[in-house]
Amino acid sequence: MNACHSGRQAVSLTRADGWVERCLDMGCRAFLGANWEVNDQLAAQFAIEVYDRLVRGSTIARAVREARLLIRARDESNPTWLAYSLYAHPNMIVRPAGKEAT
Repeated sequence: MNACHSGRQAVSLTRADGWVERCLDMGCRAFLGANWEVNDQLAAQFAIEVYDRLVRGSTIARAVREARLLIRARDESNPTWLAYSLYAHPNMIVRPAGKEAT
């Protein structure tokens, strides 16, 4: 979810709460969100880079890491590259729906 504060979690009476928990509770296998305000241009580039790497077969953790490093290099003074938190198995590979694993 490429929106400011989408990865933040709040403490409720019985557990953490927020978009992360809601999406994972609904069956999402991964959640990637920003913990604070992000720069629009860098956030857009980050998303493009993550998806490009996933389409090419990269693990989700590697895709996020490489995208982070790329946007950090574009503007080292902007903390957008640090804003994203990934909730997923790091070795997960995204495949099109219906495509069997080999």
